[in-house]
Amino acid sequence: MRNAMFAQAAAGDRLDPQEIAEMARSRDRAVRAAIAARPDIPMPTMLRLATDRSVEVRIALAGNRAIARSSALLDALAQDPSVEVRLALVGNSATPVHTLQALALRARGPESDAATGRLDTERAYDVSAPVVALKLASGDDARPMRLAPVRGFRVAD
Repeated sequence: MRNAMFAQAAAGDRLDPQEIAEMARSRDRAVRAAIAARPDIPMPTMLRLATDRSVEVRIALAGNRAIARSSALLDALAQDPSVEVRLALVGNSATPVHTLQALALRARGPESDAATGRLDTERAYDVSAPVVALKLASGDDARPMRLAPVRGFRVAD
């Protein structure tokens, strides 16, 4: 039964919302993680899985492009106690800029560095991104840089 349920959840077979919700309550974290990764997961199920006790389930959810449908869900995952969940959120191409900025401004950590790097990369390809002169807080000379939420920099006078 367990293997059949996991295979059905992971295979992407068409499931109705009731079946998805039922599988999301499975005792097996592999089944819950497979459900969390589905693009057709209903919002109430996503919100419930965002607080799942298994880090693997929350990582799968943070990597799901469907999370962009809810700012409450994005906020919950951005505040997750697990660094791995926050890194999965940064790696999700559907994560909006405002969430990346919030993660970049967090206390130093791998997700902060990854979010800052992603913001810098996305802005490097965006010709409309503002270029401003920034000055190191220590008083070093101003230099042109793309605007990014990086600690230790402030807008030059």
